[in-house]
Amino acid sequence: MREDITYTPERRSNIQQDFSLCPHYNSHEMTEEQMVIIAKKAVELAKEDMYEFVKKEFSAELGSSILSKLSYMVGASVLGVFMWLSAHGLIKL
Repeated sequence: MREDITYTPERRSNIQQDFSLCPHYNSHEMTEEQMVIIAKKAVELAKEDMYEFVKKEFSAELGSSILSKLSYMVGASVLGVFMWLSAHGLIKL
C-alpha cells in the first residue's frame, strides 16, 4: 500500500465508480461456443482436482491400512520365530 495515498471511504467509492463506468464492466459479449469452451475447461480442471484429491486420500488410507497389517504380520512372525527357536532349545527365554 502506498504511503502517499490515503484510502478513505470516499476514495474507495470513487475507484469503484470509475471501474463501473468502464464500457466493458457490465457487458461481456461471448458466443455460445465460447461459453461451452469455458465450461468444458472448468469441468476438466474440476475432474483433475478431484482425481488428485481422491488419489491422495485413497493412497493415504490404503497405505496406512497396509502398513498396519504388515506390522501385525511382522510382529507375529518374529514371535513365531522366537517360539520355534525356544522349542528347539536354540535360545532360552
